[in-house]
Amino acid sequence: MAAVSTDPSRSPRPPLTIATTWPRPDICLVRLSGELDLDTAPMLRTHLRTQTAARPPYLLVDLSAVTLLAAAGLTVLVGAMRDDQGVHGQLRVVGLATNRPVARVVHLTALDTVLPIHPTVDHAVEAIDKIKQG
Repeated sequence: MAAVSTDPSRSPRPPLTIATTWPRPDICLVRLSGELDLDTAPMLRTHLRTQTAARPPYLLVDLSAVTLLAAAGLTVLVGAMRDDQGVHGQLRVVGLATNRPVARVVHLTALDTVLPIHPTVDHAVEAIDKIKQG
């Protein structure tokens, strides 16, 4: 029989929580909370496929409450940015202004040089409106 550890420092990692809203018919907003890593990235990819199946013009992903952004999470974001893997909508990331650890990962991987990043959802919506008025 295997021993079970009762060490409190080995408590399970927090799950990734995903909440989706549609602030407008053309914008799908996905808010993430928790760790985006090898364990949770497939769940996010599946969720994004489902939520963007109607092909919204814009997909906003809010990372302000993400506590860990690992390589697998970055891979999902890059796939969404490329509009592949069944994820649709022009990707824009929000929430990095208040999340320095995740912003650092995005900066170190140079994702911030190819992906539109906005401090808040409101800023992203304003930028989208400016493009549409164009």
